[in-house]
Amino acid sequence: MRLVPKISLVFLLVIAVMIPTIALSDQLPDRMEKTLYPGRTDVAYAGQNFVFDTTVIIHITFIPLDINRIELMVKVRPTRDEPGGGGTQSEEMLCIDWLNWNNVLYNSTPPTGPWGIIIDTESGYTEK
Repeated sequence: MRLVPKISLVFLLVIAVMIPTIALSDQLPDRMEKTLYPGRTDVAYAGQNFVFDTTVIIHITFIPLDINRIELMVKVRPTRDEPGGGGTQSEEMLCIDWLNWNNVLYNSTPPTGPWGIIIDTESGYTEK
């Protein structure tokens, strides 16, 4: 009869560990917003790794849509031109690499308006 309380205790411990794990397993990551300054910046979000190489200040937002899809939004931050300074638009560049899939998501002059893409972590990406 001593075996029954021990088995019951082990069973209760297993259930006590499994219930929170199961309850939290389907939760989406939090939305992430970040301002990136000129240069190369590595960003990790929801198990995915990105490299942003930019000559302008940008604001990025990662929004989880579901368990396998992430929306990436990019906006160029306005900068005040210094007298006699400032580069031309042809010198400005933005490159976004998705390291997990070895894809270039964006490689051109920075967008003039908001730009976004939906990333499917199981099969790639689609333009928004």
